[in-house]
Amino acid sequence: MSDAISWNDYPVSSSNRIVLTQEQLGIPGIRSFGWQRDITASCYLPDHFHENALELTFIINGDYTFCIRNTNYCIKRRELFIAYPNEIHSTNSMPMSVGEFYWLQLEVSHPENFLWLSHPAAESLLERFSITRRHVMFLRQKESLSILPKAFSCALSESENDRYLCASLLVTMLNLFCCESPDYLPSLTPDIDAALHYIHSNIKEDLSLEVIADKAGLSLSQFKQKFRLETGSSPRDYINRQKIEFSKQLLLKGNSVTDIAMALSFNTSSYFTSVFRKYTRCTPSEFIKNNKEKSGTVF
Repeated sequence: MSDAISWNDYPVSSSNRIVLTQEQLGIPGIRSFGWQRDITASCYLPDHFHENALELTFIINGDYTFCIRNTNYCIKRRELFIAYPNEIHSTNSMPMSVGEFYWLQLEVSHPENFLWLSHPAAESLLERFSITRRHVMFLRQKESLSILPKAFSCALSESENDRYLCASLLVTMLNLFCCESPDYLPSLTPDIDAALHYIHSNIKEDLSLEVIADKAGLSLSQFKQKFRLETGSSPRDYINRQKIEFSKQLLLKGNSVTDIAMALSFNTSSYFTSVFRKYTRCTPSEFIKNNKEKSGTVF
């Protein structure tokens, strides 16, 4: 498979990343089960695949970009990214963003006893889940949102009963996913839609959350809570993401770091650089250099 890596997770336990593997889980059919929370951008994922394993990545907060066959998929809160067995995927040289997610790798080559199901039941479930070959799924059913964190909590337990409960929750989750409409698209409420329109229309300004909340017709506390619920990010995090995305265009047009920092209402160029690094894992100067190298520009 070209230069793609055959990826296998290994056990990790830290404050922002936990990975459980088959040896720890003891649940047939689960190759690995993980959770990660990033407060700054982390290293990009190279081209890789999971041999005979279906990988599900469920976004709790933030925006993440994954790539399959030169197609980018921007995955947001309440969305599931699906990489099918042996399918090469990556983040297309983009760093893993700020946010939180769970992922689950399911062994599909041996359906017998999969999640302690009978062979026919396991085959039926895996076939129904994979038949549409969708790579992105929006989880509108409330039940779907809470099951994976609960299952992960059970997986962390050393109790045999909790292992059985974890498997049962995952079976329920997969069945619920099968019921999700492939044509459903999430919609924003008018107040949050108005807030987003104001943010994008005034992205260069020093945006006040109080003013944006007023534009949305909400109190500040209502606005913060509802904004996170519908977008998966806090208002300030969303604003900073958009400013950094806009700054990339200005950098590639040759604008100086100082001019961009002032244009986007950052207090200082050093603060702008600090925020830029948080979301991109590089400085503005490194971003320019990297893009020149990719395009083959001699400098």
